Amino acid sequence: MSSKDVKKLIITLIILGIGINILAYIGKNFISRLPVTRSTDLTPAITNLTNLLSIGIVIIIIVLIPVYLSRRSDEKKKTQEY
Repeated sequence: MSSKDVKKLIITLIILGIGINILAYIGKNFISRLPVTRSTDLTPAITNLTNLLSIGIVIIIIVLIPVYLSRRSDEKKKTQEY
């Protein structure tokens, strides 16, 4: 996996995190407008699920940043050797 692939993966995960938060925001607003009384029980569940997914994505991004930096330095070393 080259540094460009890791960089694209990090950017994709950032976009995925933003998309999840936008969908959760839309879902919370939609559910809160429902006339059913049980809809208020779903709002904290959606918030907690969104937070869990966001934390997981951030952890994966944090793990991938050193991998990206390592791959990039390896590629620079290879180009300097030739």
